[in-house]
Amino acid sequence: MLQKFSLQTQLIVLMVTALILLSAGLTAVQTVRVQRVQINSERERSLALISSVNSTIQAVAPLIATLNDMTELSGRLSALVQQSKDVDFIAVAWRDGEVIFHSDPAYKDQVISTLADLPTRETERADVGSFGPVYLTTQVMPNPVEEGPGQYQIVVAMAAEPIDSALRTTLATTVAIALVAVLIVAGLLALQLRTGVSNPVERLTEGARIFSKGRLDHRIHAGGSRELIMLADTLNQMANELQQSRVQVENMNRVLEQRVSERMQEIATVAEVSSQVASILETDELLQTLVDVTKADFGLYHAHIYLLDATGQTLVLAAGAGEVGQQLVAQGHRIPIDLENSLVARAARIRQSVAYQDVSNAPHFLPNPLLPSTASEMAVCLMARTQLLGVLDVQSDEVGRFGPEMQTVMETLGRQIAIALSNARLFGEVERTSRREQTLSMISQQMQAALNLDEVLQTATRELGRVLRVPHTAIALRVPAGTEQAETPASEQEAAR
Repeated sequence: MLQKFSLQTQLIVLMVTALILLSAGLTAVQTVRVQRVQINSERERSLALISSVNSTIQAVAPLIATLNDMTELSGRLSALVQQSKDVDFIAVAWRDGEVIFHSDPAYKDQVISTLADLPTRETERADVGSFGPVYLTTQVMPNPVEEGPGQYQIVVAMAAEPIDSALRTTLATTVAIALVAVLIVAGLLALQLRTGVSNPVERLTEGARIFSKGRLDHRIHAGGSRELIMLADTLNQMANELQQSRVQVENMNRVLEQRVSERMQEIATVAEVSSQVASILETDELLQTLVDVTKADFGLYHAHIYLLDATGQTLVLAAGAGEVGQQLVAQGHRIPIDLENSLVARAARIRQSVAYQDVSNAPHFLPNPLLPSTASEMAVCLMARTQLLGVLDVQSDEVGRFGPEMQTVMETLGRQIAIALSNARLFGEVERTSRREQTLSMISQQMQAALNLDEVLQTATRELGRVLRVPHTAIALRVPAGTEQAETPASEQEAAR
């Protein structure tokens, strides 16, 4: 039920309920205490009256035979009642309730059951006939004369209404004071809850709402109890950590976007390089174009391509970027494939790409005096149809240039270069075969047009010398023994030109 209300309302209701219950308990205790005090006070008065009546009886007892002979006692009791405020009656009776004397003579010699065997240690509230509710105080005395029962009792009946009225007044006053105290405490509690709980909780709630909108630079100043202050500090710390995390994520996103952009640019560069060399079918031109474009488009310090020679044991520099590359090619730079301290040779041996992010710490780096600024290097195998064609070697003057992403790009470029080189070689072989076939066809046609053997030989030597680009061509004929050789020297002489 209370869960539908705010925390402040719930706390106020609970605290007010507790205060009301506490006040009710204290009021009940106070009422009982006041009642006992008033009854005891009246009991003292009653005992004094009983003592006075008993003194009268004891003084007269030696002169009488029975208690009934004390005829003047009824008047005495009536006088005491008239003199005593709030006393309804005084009676002297036997223990069975038979009245001996009474302040109201009408009750003399009557048996009043209410007066039978009354307790003597406390004052008892009872309803006695026409007197209504009264408080009875009783004392039992030994009979001073021989006749009659051994004990008699003196009973004083105090009117209950004055005592009850005082109790009601006390109870009303106590309840009023308790209610005022409850209201004051409830007001103070509400004020304290408002300033110490409700307002701080509202500030915490508002701060959390602001945080939920992404404003993590906001800070909560809740105040209130130590727990609420600790909660506010925790929320502020959480917001600070979230803000730092968001900055880190944004930085990571920017780095990732930059890396993706770089990778896309590099992939686009690979595609551009491939498109530029796609139409080049001459091997030397192809390789030179590849190293120049690779160095320029990727912003590298140097790039060159080694080709595996016919023996499969040596890597020969086929093309290099810039003047340094051309100088190395002119020097006939080559690397044995079994050279240990060569990154290029190692890549060729294991048929895999190898990269050094910092050549100063590389155990197998072979420095080149013409390339003193090399800081990182990567060797990429040029494989075509499981055959090693050579190695693409790229160098940078930046440490860590050939990370995992760049290695992937270079390997992709290496595959494109291997395909282009393989295609160029195939085209060269086809072109050479076609030229040979064309040459043989032309020579065959000219030989078929010759009229004699000398013309055939002359045509053959002349065309072979032209095609082979040699200064001297000769055809030697072997003539079997016994054959006419009269004109042979002339034919040899013509054919030897």
